[in-house]
Amino acid sequence: MTPPPENTASEVGQVIIEMIPQGHYVKVVAFHVSSLIEVSLVGDPRQPESTLRRLALRKMRFVLEKKGLLTHHKTGGQKMQNSPRAKAGDSRGWVV
Repeated sequence: MTPPPENTASEVGQVIIEMIPQGHYVKVVAFHVSSLIEVSLVGDPRQPESTLRRLALRKMRFVLEKKGLLTHHKTGGQKMQNSPRAKAGDSRGWVV
């Protein structure tokens, strides 16, 4: 039986996290309540839930920053303006 989703308040806002064990891995789904953005990842079931939760929140923060919905990192610093990306919306990789 799958445990119920967990509602977590973090520096990115309210996030619902669900962990779904599937054989030799755990699927972790995080849903950002205010922006309706969902991210997922696959983790090792031997890892503590706190580690999987932290990774899901880190990925959510990354996606929100990439979409311009979150401008501050958890340390309080501004997001870098001179990024090595070609354009803000370009997701083809790094420009070298």
